Amino acid sequence: METWHEIHEITSKTLTLTLPEYFSGKTVDVILQPVDTNHYQVTQTATTGINAIFGKWPGEETDAEIDELLEQLS
Repeated sequence: METWHEIHEITSKTLTLTLPEYFSGKTVDVILQPVDTNHYQVTQTATTGINAIFGKWPGEETDAEIDELLEQLS
């Protein structure tokens, strides 16, 4: 299995990679910088995130109507 890249050089601010032959063996620099992960942390409430959809059916059908349709399919 071919390695996707070869690490050429690492400094405190950059990572230089040599890409495989199908990318013409080009060398690319990746700029390393800290990421503020707090930006991605959003508190979920009863009306947001997974709570907004958990236990919800996307249509207006009742449980009885769903049961009847499933019975017809079986």
